[in-house]
Amino acid sequence: RLPGADRHRIMLEYRDRRPLTDAGLLMPHVPQQIDLTVAEDCLGSALLAAMGVPPGSPFICIHFRESSYWRGRKPEIGADSDFRNANLGNAGEAMRAAAERGYYVLRLGALASQPLLVEHPYIIDYASRFRTEFMDVYLAARCSLMVSTGSGIDTVSFLFRRPLLYLNLSAWGLEYVGAAQPMLFMFKQFRRDGRLMSFAEITAMGAQEFAVTKDFAAAGIALEEHAPEEITAAVLEMLDRLEGKYIADAGDRGRRAKMRAHIRRSPRYRDWQFDVPASYLRKYEGLL
Repeated sequence: RLPGADRHRIMLEYRDRRPLTDAGLLMPHVPQQIDLTVAEDCLGSALLAAMGVPPGSPFICIHFRESSYWRGRKPEIGADSDFRNANLGNAGEAMRAAAERGYYVLRLGALASQPLLVEHPYIIDYASRFRTEFMDVYLAARCSLMVSTGSGIDTVSFLFRRPLLYLNLSAWGLEYVGAAQPMLFMFKQFRRDGRLMSFAEITAMGAQEFAVTKDFAAAGIALEEHAPEEITAAVLEMLDRLEGKYIADAGDRGRRAKMRAHIRRSPRYRDWQFDVPASYLRKYEGLL
């Protein structure tokens, strides 16, 4: 309120100008700002062992957004955010593939509408059998990889600098920008007038930034979730990258450059580049 105060105000891109946007690419140069205490780590490790995960074993968290959570908390929300939901059943093949590779896989979620129908000794339905508020944070903070469709719990993994694989994104023009950890993003397909829309068509309409279900309906756009084999390919590719085993093919660099050009059409992404699974870009090269 004081005259001349504006020149003394510190403006943060991440907070004030473009929320969730690290335009200055500062995060890779700033150490992690929050951590668990030794006591919390000991408690979490003990509870994890009680679930059947031996101490020191690598584990993956997976969370697919369902309508039951928001409708349970805010019944008046209606279908506003249904476009962000996804069917966890399509990830069963990927969960088994990760388990066969030696990773424990824990399904997360609050107010989960149905039990996990995937059986494997390394796959644990934590959401239905063991869930607590504390363990939600511990698991997201200590996982080897968080696989998410873009919801609250993956923010914990983001803050704790855990690797992130985002699946079935639809409002992908509104996601985090800038991170210190490995991150991959994979988008739902947009179908209009009976055919898949190209990325140029999507960004020309600004459909990647639609924020409520009715926006897609008004534009005549139907969203299609990833097929099981697409999710499996993305999860295994992310694990290959984390383990130093990933091998790109001759065309990956060009496809990646084309995708980044489309992504940069969203104003919040003009200064930053995030990655998309090569397996996804190979399959949908015709949309680039």
